Amino acid sequence: MIFLYFRNLTKNDEKKLREYCRQNSKIIHLVRQISPWDIELEMMCESYLDYNKIISELTEEFSTVINKVETAIMSENYVFPSNKMVFE
Repeated sequence: MIFLYFRNLTKNDEKKLREYCRQNSKIIHLVRQISPWDIELEMMCESYLDYNKIISELTEEFSTVINKVETAIMSENYVFPSNKMVFE
């Protein structure tokens, strides 16, 4: 999980972020909700290296609008167990 905090996220920036997420097969959900963070991304990665690579690319691509990034690593997800479908 990636929790993104933004400075001033414009509609255009959000559109670019959505397109970025659509093009990255590891990002499976983008959630915009009422919470301390602005956007939550759910990813499924095969390794910690893949996970770090995506976070680095994301923060570089959106460096002008991202204020803070928090992450949470989950080894199992009992609510959405699609990893078998994704990685088969």
